[in-house]
Amino acid sequence: MIVFRSEYSYIKDVKLKQMLILSSVLCGCCLMACSGAKVQHARYKAKQKQITPSRHELWLKEELAQEPSTMKEYVELRNGDKSDRRIFFVSKPAITAYVPGVGHHWPCILILPGGGFQHVAIDKEGHHIARWLLKYDIASAVLEYRMPQRDDKIFLPEISSGDVKRALELVYERATSWGLDAEKIGVMGFSAGGYLASKLSNQKDLKYRPQFQILVYPFAAPFRQDTEAIRRANRQLFGPEFSRDVLEQNSPEKHINSNTPPTFIVHALDDEKVPVGHSMALYQQLLMASVPAEMHLYDHGGHGFAMRALSGSLKAWPDQLIAWLRGSVL
Repeated sequence: MIVFRSEYSYIKDVKLKQMLILSSVLCGCCLMACSGAKVQHARYKAKQKQITPSRHELWLKEELAQEPSTMKEYVELRNGDKSDRRIFFVSKPAITAYVPGVGHHWPCILILPGGGFQHVAIDKEGHHIARWLLKYDIASAVLEYRMPQRDDKIFLPEISSGDVKRALELVYERATSWGLDAEKIGVMGFSAGGYLASKLSNQKDLKYRPQFQILVYPFAAPFRQDTEAIRRANRQLFGPEFSRDVLEQNSPEKHINSNTPPTFIVHALDDEKVPVGHSMALYQQLLMASVPAEMHLYDHGGHGFAMRALSGSLKAWPDQLIAWLRGSVL
């Protein structure tokens, strides 16, 4: 496991030094390396909250009618697992809110599942994460967002981004009634959801801003096109034909600025769908913009590990996230 933090200034591991030279992304950056050892953090001992999630649609029927789609919504079970649903072509975007209870100002995280802009991995990278956060008295809202593809020929990437922006607005608007702390609302994105989270966080003209972002194996550099999975995601975002300029303009890595909030990044070195170099380049840009950032890299994990079936040092990442949240943003 390799950990990068902007506040550390020493290197302990030879393998890390070699990686530093090869990647060329951390020249002049501060870092710390840990190899093979489990990093333990004290767990918060709050009991699991027994709550009933509430679903809230983002748009009125007449608003949805202004952006018609011929694509029909359907649900698939990944490997027949009823607890791992994938929603294709969401027709009625909505958030499902998980709030620990009333009478307290809870921090809240808007969760954006991945799915390569083909579907939404609603359980593994959504509801499962929300239920886990409840153990730490952190509220959340899981987003079902629409896909850019509207029919066989029309692709509108702003559809997905618009749903994310509206979802964040809705969380802020309901902060008082849900008992949320409006100064501790952030966003968490997995894979394609990481693209949406990072793109939102970089915007300068938002009425409501995320106070922090968590990016898990994020697809944050469409312009790189270094794997078939990324090229396929680009086609799902922009259609079968797109220019290099379009990719550059829509790559969050290229648009990090002083408005970008504190960032936590998780990635595996053996990710063959979204190579780890994407997160490393993103981290470099965050440091160059003086954005507080922490990045955790793991030898093994591939793509899409979320919080299920974790092994080896990868088991530590959920605890490390909680430690970062408490120490940096909550």
